[in-house]
Amino acid sequence: MTTLDAMRGIVSLMVLLYHVDDVFVARSAAAPFGGLFHGGARGVDFLFVLSGYVMTRLYLLDGVERRSAAAFLGQRARRLLPAFWIVSLMALAVYLAGFGGADKAAKLEPHRILASLLLLPQDNRPLLNVSWFLVHEALFCLLVALVLVHRRLGFGMIIAWQGTVLAMMLAGHDAGPSEVPNYLNSRSLGLGIGMIFALAQRRMAALSRERGMSFVFVAAAALFAAGVIWEGTGERDTRGVPIPLLDLAAGVMLVAATTLEGAGRWRGPSALAAIGSISYSLFLTHFSVITILVIAIARLDLALGNWAALMCAAVALILGAVFHHRVDMPIQAALRARRAPAPASPSEAPRAPRVGMAQGSATLP
Repeated sequence: MTTLDAMRGIVSLMVLLYHVDDVFVARSAAAPFGGLFHGGARGVDFLFVLSGYVMTRLYLLDGVERRSAAAFLGQRARRLLPAFWIVSLMALAVYLAGFGGADKAAKLEPHRILASLLLLPQDNRPLLNVSWFLVHEALFCLLVALVLVHRRLGFGMIIAWQGTVLAMMLAGHDAGPSEVPNYLNSRSLGLGIGMIFALAQRRMAALSRERGMSFVFVAAAALFAAGVIWEGTGERDTRGVPIPLLDLAAGVMLVAATTLEGAGRWRGPSALAAIGSISYSLFLTHFSVITILVIAIARLDLALGNWAALMCAAVALILGAVFHHRVDMPIQAALRARRAPAPASPSEAPRAPRVGMAQGSATLP
């Protein structure tokens, strides 16, 4: 759906700007635009909700086309892993060449490299910093596959996982920084919240339509935006609006926006949808691009100010698009071609599958 791609585009830009802010501050520069970009960290939480929502709508709702667990996992692996491995191996080559400093040494231990490439939890930041998000995504995919095998058992395992995370959060025992990939960090609750909103969409949409779906969307968007602005303009690294509350607002926004699009009353802007379509490549590449640019700017003795921040964001966006169109999509096309059955005759040649939600957007970011 265009609306979902547009919303993915918005939150991808939020995460991109957050990392611009993060890298600038790490290099002892002033936070761009007074730290406003720092609130973009909440875009990651929206992506968790969006991932749970889309995955449930595509594969788990009654009435959707069923597939085997093996076929589902194969499709997700083909979509996620090739581009991820390419960027991870590039990062490995950079670290092995001596760049990154002593603080990267732990990443080069063999078992940590293996854990990073297989998207397994560990007690250190992964080889590719941003891939901590994919560790949660990989577990969620395994649990969705279990639902496809045994519906009650699969949903029971998801409930047990999410319940454990919620209990730990309420008890004040959150599982450390989210950048250290583990399965019990409270940010993973967004996946379950997205799933709940997808399962309850029909009932919620009917209720909300009576009260004005547009108003519901605006109210939820205002709450989410307030949390983003509060975190960006307040004291650094303090959160005004609790993340679970922002996750709930994100879920309401998804239900409202997709219902409005289905009724023909709203459609996501095409420019944002285009950014959403390249979001996975942008997600994988942007942090490294920003880091390299900031190092280059500093070595040229140029100012790390607002204009430099915007330039870094623009270049990262462009290179993310290049990676998407020149690397990721050709790989995906080649993999689809290998799996396509040979036509019996030229007149019976199969049509190329349409790249829609199931092919390109089921997983976030």
